[in-house]
Amino acid sequence: MRFQIYTSTRHDERKAGDVVALVAEEFHALPPLETVATVAQLASNELTATIPVALNARVNELGLLQVSCRSLAPEIPQSWPLEFNLRPHERDLAAPAREPASQTQADPNVAPDELAGTRRRISAAFTQSSSKGEKLTAPRLFQSLEQSLGRSKGDWNAILLRDLWPGLEASQTGRALSVEHEEAWLIFAGFLLRPGFGVAMDELRIDNLWRVRGDGLRFPGKRTKLQEYILWRRLAGGLSRERQEILLAAEDGKIRQRKSVPPELIRMADLRADRP
Repeated sequence: MRFQIYTSTRHDERKAGDVVALVAEEFHALPPLETVATVAQLASNELTATIPVALNARVNELGLLQVSCRSLAPEIPQSWPLEFNLRPHERDLAAPAREPASQTQADPNVAPDELAGTRRRISAAFTQSSSKGEKLTAPRLFQSLEQSLGRSKGDWNAILLRDLWPGLEASQTGRALSVEHEEAWLIFAGFLLRPGFGVAMDELRIDNLWRVRGDGLRFPGKRTKLQEYILWRRLAGGLSRERQEILLAAEDGKIRQRKSVPPELIRMADLRADRP
């Protein structure tokens, strides 16, 4: 969740809880606040695109404003305190002259029901074994999702790509179904999260993907290793220098041998730590 915060020096008479009109010349935007709300697993095991919520707010004894989101969906009886990570915004305040390049603001270019249906297709693809003669492949899955969304994957904007990621992330255990499942999962992870930065909350997404890496490949071999190289090359801009060095150190022996080194490994080795 992302909240745009504003400040004003023209409303000193207002009290907590008052609602005022947002007049552009009277308010100044502060760095946005971001947080993550984790939804409990639904009984139907279906992904929900949107959840209606009510905002609850109160001022505690210390004069601090405490805000939480309360679900209005009967099947999701949850409440989420809004605890914000302020560290990225401290950097923004130190250099307020420009908007950070890593904060794309937009909406997915599809309707909510289309988004929800596409997420379900992704989840189904990685939770079902392939039928005989119809093995899961990335091109087939891309074609299915293009039909679901009614547009070519080249027209999926960055926000849509990230909004599809939860469906893939929740299905990562499906990599163990077959080498085809794992290969397709790695291809989709790189496609949905490339280049590793540029959209709000990308750091958290990369953190979660890095934990998946710690589990290792379910079907280690040339096919999956090749896709792993491509995955991290695509997301290199979102990796810290330390993580880039970990990736390279793990492959240093192969590179030094200089014999039968996969071209994708060489491309991955050309990582750069610079980020906007």
